[in-house]
Amino acid sequence: MNRAEEIALINGDVASEHAAIVQYLSHAYAVGETALGYKLKEMAREEMWHMKWLSEGVVRLGGEPTLRRGEYAVDLTSNQSVFDSYVTFEQNVVTNFLDCLTSVGKLKDSAAGFVLEEAICLSLANSVVFNSSWDLDLG
Repeated sequence: MNRAEEIALINGDVASEHAAIVQYLSHAYAVGETALGYKLKEMAREEMWHMKWLSEGVVRLGGEPTLRRGEYAVDLTSNQSVFDSYVTFEQNVVTNFLDCLTSVGKLKDSAAGFVLEEAICLSLANSVVFNSSWDLDLG
């Protein structure tokens, strides 16, 4: 894999983080000052750190971090379908991060590699959170 392909691969992860930030914040502000709203804001902040760290990895490779927002398909049919969409998204992120980590050999022992490993763990944790029962009283 050449340098441009490595940068493109990591930038794909940057775009995914950007999509998650916007989705989680939009949902947080829709539900207001609730336990769910606070948790979604916390998760959005974690995604912001990941986006920052991955962007720094792109710069270290000589690239320019993308500001493009990735796709985040959400089924708005019901509260449950929204959470199911979040679980699917987080599981796909884990797969993409693992592909990135194994494809870009230089990342394995780098700060960007550490970020990917941490993001994998947090995405798995987010899947558990979204699978759990929340008080969905939207007021």
